[in-house]
Amino acid sequence: TIDIDSTFEKFAEIISTDKRAATLDAGNIKLAFNSLMEKAELREKDRLKEEARK
Repeated sequence: TIDIDSTFEKFAEIISTDKRAATLDAGNIKLAFNSLMEKAELREKDRLKEEARK
């Protein structure tokens, strides 16, 4: 799971250990990481909004 504290280096390290990722280049891994980070940031923003309502 990617959260707002995740680093690209750790993500790339985990991805590179999977044999299915052998054909992925660094650019595609970076794009996937950026997309997942955007989702994580939106989840965090929504969570904070929800907490503020309570």
